[in-house]
Amino acid sequence: MGLLASLAVFAKKLWFLIFVPFMYPWIKIKEYWGRRKAEIKATNNIVDQMRRQIQEAFDENQELVTMRIGTYFTTGYLFCFITVGFSHQGMDGERSFEEYWKKILNDVLPNKLVEIFNGNLDGLEGAKRAGDEHPVKLFETGGEAGIYDSMALDVMSEREATNLKRYLVDDELVYVPISGIQEE
Repeated sequence: MGLLASLAVFAKKLWFLIFVPFMYPWIKIKEYWGRRKAEIKATNNIVDQMRRQIQEAFDENQELVTMRIGTYFTTGYLFCFITVGFSHQGMDGERSFEEYWKKILNDVLPNKLVEIFNGNLDGLEGAKRAGDEHPVKLFETGGEAGIYDSMALDVMSEREATNLKRYLVDDELVYVPISGIQEE
């Protein structure tokens, strides 16, 4: 192999040693911003569905909505709708929930939903310790309805989430209870 060929091989190796370490951080940054963009879109979809339901319910019966928005059902619904909603949109539901739940709740109803959510989670822990099953059952029912509605966030779905609105105005819920699903 001649000197020129050796220099060409050396130049390729040198290029690889310089270029790849320089580009790797840029590739990671691009991946991060791509994921971040998808998370923001997913967050906006969740906010839009929740805000629409609460607004429609509020327009229908303001007094009833004001009474029912602070219940354990609503907290269970919000928790599961957000977590599973992220999963239906291709995200890690638990990680995305941890990162975005306050932003989502504040975007839907500023300062109010976060306060209700935190208070009800604390109350739920107390109810569990005291053996009070009613708040736990309301939370679970809300969670089941939230999981069912979260399917509306799937990109292939043509449905709209409706169970939060239905609950807030005291209409019949439309969902499949998880306890009713049997494994074969």
